[in-house]
Amino acid sequence: MVAEAKQVIGQVFKRDDVFNEAGWNYVVEHHGGRLPLRIKAVPEGSVLPTKNVLFTVENTDPAVPWLTNFFETILVQAWYPMTVATASSVYRQLITHYLHLTHDTDEMAEYMLHDAGYRGVSSVESAALGGAAHMLSFKSSDTVAGTSLLRKFYGLEGVAGYSTPSSEHSTVTSWGRNRELQSHRHMLDTYHQGNNTHMHTHTFQNGT
Repeated sequence: MVAEAKQVIGQVFKRDDVFNEAGWNYVVEHHGGRLPLRIKAVPEGSVLPTKNVLFTVENTDPAVPWLTNFFETILVQAWYPMTVATASSVYRQLITHYLHLTHDTDEMAEYMLHDAGYRGVSSVESAALGGAAHMLSFKSSDTVAGTSLLRKFYGLEGVAGYSTPSSEHSTVTSWGRNRELQSHRHMLDTYHQGNNTHMHTHTFQNGT
């Protein structure tokens, strides 16, 4: 890996004096390739005000003091699920607030913001991270990958997000211009309970 990195970085910068080959070989020889880094973080799921440190990275070997900065790019990828989780949490608070002002119960609040963001992200992995983050505040979701992540890494039994048979572009337009009414009738006849007949389901796109 060190040899490959030397070759690639040399071509990227078009010079041979940028990549610290000796330093990386030191990591291999003295630490068996393991990184001498100590990472500390607040407990996962903590709700913190702004201007707080979320995690720190500390070098434990003074011979390679430059090592910490190399991993900033990887570690800041935690930004994405944290941002989705924060946004969904704020939306949940807003929805609950106005339900209290206008309704006699807020028991349906957790179903009132639906995630159809699977189609709006860059990969299945992104869908899983964003979808799971949304499910911390809401139970309404088409992003099944979020449930899969929670089942695999957090021991979830069952599912965390629920959906309904819904009408949208293709399920209506495929009936033709003059048969729109029949398309909705068919939906209601096929799914007697729990259907959601609306023209557009993309009510929330993770990260977009």
